[in-house]
Amino acid sequence: MIHRKKQLSQEYENRDQESAPQQENIQATYHTFNETPVTCVLLATAQIKVKDCKGKLHTCRALLDCGSESNFIRGSTVRRLGLGQIRNQIPITAINNATFVTNYNVNLQIRSMKSDYTNKLNCLVLPRITSRMPKTDNDI
Repeated sequence: MIHRKKQLSQEYENRDQESAPQQENIQATYHTFNETPVTCVLLATAQIKVKDCKGKLHTCRALLDCGSESNFIRGSTVRRLGLGQIRNQIPITAINNATFVTNYNVNLQIRSMKSDYTNKLNCLVLPRITSRMPKTDNDI
């Protein structure tokens, strides 16, 4: 992961601040893994409301992956919500060019639990999104 941290130069500290040009220094920070195995990976999740086939809202947990180009939903969640699935054959390419095919997608509507935000999503239906994850709380 690489991120940028901006810092203003103090090069013109003794000059008039209004007339002095501001210079931006960029400090790069990077993080790497040593050869020791990773024992914990933090994944961001959020609780959202999802409309079922009758318009009733259900609380669901969403895994937030800013690198994903598609939206996914578990088949068991689709069945619980009674949503109509659309038959398809869409290939999904994952890490290291691993490819598999999903057979269904579904249209759904989500709503924030904290604001008026709503959105319509098209999700690819998968039997499983992730492997089993431990449920732990972190004070970050």
